[in-house]
Amino acid sequence: MSGLAVAGVTHRTAPLEVRERFALGAEARAELGRRVQALAPVREAVVLSTCNRTEVFAAPAPGADDALPGAALIDEVVAVSPAGNGADPRGYFRVLEGHAALAHVLSVSAGLDSMVLGETQILGQVRQAYEEAVAAGRVGPVFRRLFPASFRVAKKAHTLTEISCGAASVGSVAVELAGKVFEDLSRSTVLLLGAGDTAAAIAKTLMERRVARLLIAGRGEERARALAERLGGQALPFESARQSLAEADVILTAAAPQDGRFVLGLDDVQGALPARRVRQLLIIDVGVPRNVDPRIAGLADVFLYDLDDLQSLEEATRRRRQREVPKVEKFVAQEIETFHEWWGSARSLGPLLRSLHQRFEEILGRELDRTLPRLPEEHRGTVEVFSRSLVDKLLQSPTIRLRQGGERLEEMARLVRELFDLPDGGAGGEP
Repeated sequence: MSGLAVAGVTHRTAPLEVRERFALGAEARAELGRRVQALAPVREAVVLSTCNRTEVFAAPAPGADDALPGAALIDEVVAVSPAGNGADPRGYFRVLEGHAALAHVLSVSAGLDSMVLGETQILGQVRQAYEEAVAAGRVGPVFRRLFPASFRVAKKAHTLTEISCGAASVGSVAVELAGKVFEDLSRSTVLLLGAGDTAAAIAKTLMERRVARLLIAGRGEERARALAERLGGQALPFESARQSLAEADVILTAAAPQDGRFVLGLDDVQGALPARRVRQLLIIDVGVPRNVDPRIAGLADVFLYDLDDLQSLEEATRRRRQREVPKVEKFVAQEIETFHEWWGSARSLGPLLRSLHQRFEEILGRELDRTLPRLPEEHRGTVEVFSRSLVDKLLQSPTIRLRQGGERLEEMARLVRELFDLPDGGAGGEP
């Protein structure tokens, strides 16, 4: 099964300063998906970009064993990402193919490949990436089967094992860190810069720890206000949030930098220190790209942690979760076996389906050759597009039924060959 491929950078292959270069927004993800789908022999493409990974998943037609161009996938990721300084980043990329790619998709959704083992946030991020690809028409029969299978694995992992016990996301690990520095968060003021999904998850966990005061500042003021109202915090205009640096004990940043500038610069924090009167300040930066100028770590009484720092925390929790990994791997193995069975069926059907589609294309071609010359030139393109779309829709249901044939596959294949006068052979005819 050499057809599947995954290419990208993750926390396992690249440091933060490299990963942040490849953090892709919605437009860049859509552009990357289009470019990858245009590569031969790619038929399907899903793009996933989170704090800790940017990966593109590619698949050919179901059952095909055409090797996908791993190097070309890397080139496309680099092409849609902002230009960076220093060495060529391609050395930080990892390419997985065939069985390894299949296992990777299933493992990622279950949190087995996450920076925080077993975290649940990645499942929502994979689901979003899949739904974006579906909406863009970049998902076909292979990924319609594979990604829902990965969601099933994740559901089993989180409900039937303890892989998600304790802090279950980067955000919750950040909150655990705040609780260790300030033993009683009920006396602390927390400033949260950002109001997106990551920030919302952090804010929810903070309120469960009963912080004394939660200030939320997001560039989308309505979203920040709604989040604050829902959780009992106080919303601030993003532009004036720096005025609260003097009163905050903990600052968590999960915003998107603009124009290449840090959300919190050295001068911002340095200017607030006199008013703090030697009170400790904990800054946790969970943004990608980084939100906080790393030089701030050198200031007195200021402690700065970024995403890479968080990886070294919660060691006891990770050991406990690690013991659950074999159980989750069994769920992965079960889905791999099921997928292999489907892939083999699809491969045996490949020649039959190609013959069927070719027969319809032959009929369509003859009818278009006969009809188009009699039409006004300005109408020919519309008629041709409509005709091809109609043929695709007519073939959609028979194609699906054949793939679901199971024990009746041989009988169904024989009937299809007889009905449409296709070449004789096994379930799929001669390759």
